[in-house]
Amino acid sequence: MNGAMSAPTEARPLVAPTTSLPEGAIGAAAVHESDVPAVLTLLPAAFGLFICLTIAIGTIPSLIAGYGLLLKRSWVRIWVLIAGIVNLPSIPFGTGVGVYAIWFFVQDETERGLATSRQ
Repeated sequence: MNGAMSAPTEARPLVAPTTSLPEGAIGAAAVHESDVPAVLTLLPAAFGLFICLTIAIGTIPSLIAGYGLLLKRSWVRIWVLIAGIVNLPSIPFGTGVGVYAIWFFVQDETERGLATSRQ
């Protein structure tokens, strides 16, 4: 059976889906190179996890604030301020929304308006 196709002898890189193409390329290169330490193959996954956690940390206060605003609760003021501060580094729109949210919800009229709503 010399003419039959046999399995390739070289190792093929196995790349799991990641958050972006560059991370996948880095992971493929890390797995393919034999002299690279095994811990480096985890870097793309760790970077993807970091990005996901960063997005979650930025999104969760906004979701809680939005839910509280829909229900017109008095506790929403704190969550909007937290969401505004978290959004400040997102230039240019997050900065504008964050500054406006902080400015609006620090005013006494807003606090009184939320205090008269449902508790």
